[in-house]
This record gives sequence, structure tokens and C-alpha cells, in this order.
Amino acid sequence: MNKWRAGLCATLVTLAVGATATPGFAQRSEGAEVDSARAQALQECSRLEQRYSEPSWGHQEIDIYRACMARHGQPE
Repeated sequence: MNKWRAGLCATLVTLAVGATATPGFAQRSEGAEVDSARAQALQECSRLEQRYSEPSWGHQEIDIYRACMARHGQPE
């Protein structure tokens, strides 16, 4: 009976966490339109980071992206 309760508890916790991770809970900005400079930076920086997507690169992918966005004067 204890294994059944533990399994039920784990399932309920998983469902609760999954429900809060839905797009409906995502923070939205008022008037969140992307200007052309940001769109260009996002496109370029995303293209640069894709070169480092292999697991062997560690955190290189995000470091490249962050540095690129900083060069463009854009937040991550």
C-alpha cells in the first residue's frame, strides 16, 4: 500500500508542476512587439549559437549568444 501512495503522490506532483509550466503561465510584456534591430540581432545571434549545439561544447552555446546580444545592445 505504501508503494501505491508514493506512486500516486509522485504522479500528483508531476501533474501540478506540469500545469504551471504551460504557456498560459508565461510572463507577457505589454506591447511586446519586436523592433527590426532586435529581430536582426535575434536572427544573427541564433545563427551563431547553432554552431555550438553539441553537448561537448558545454556552455559555449549560451556564452556566444549572450555576447552577441550584448554587442547588439540587446537584452538576452
